[in-house]
Amino acid sequence: AGKIPVVHRATALYDGNCSLCIYAKNALARLDIFQKIEFLDFRDPAVISRFPNVNPTAAHAEIHVVTRTGKIYRGFDGIRFMARFIPPFWPILPLLYLPGARWLGSRVYEWLARHRFIFG
Repeated sequence: AGKIPVVHRATALYDGNCSLCIYAKNALARLDIFQKIEFLDFRDPAVISRFPNVNPTAAHAEIHVVTRTGKIYRGFDGIRFMARFIPPFWPILPLLYLPGARWLGSRVYEWLARHRFIFG
């Protein structure tokens, strides 16, 4: 019996030099029970070469989530996109689309991204 291949819905490019990013990636990967998100360190030259539409400087500033069709979601939008595929987030998913949620979520994400290296 052969192993069923995993079909990722998207690839999340995270900063492998950031302990907060690694912690978040590990937590999300554990919660991604259907393995719909592929998590890759954008600092790996082989990884960034797979995604020529991703600017490495921009990837350093915030997570980039690339769909199978090549659409790129950045920062809070990337987190919100991934939440669609991670069952524990399903109950709060509608809250992420309420009026003002993107504005607030983006501000919180941007603050965390700017200060991520103070966490470890």
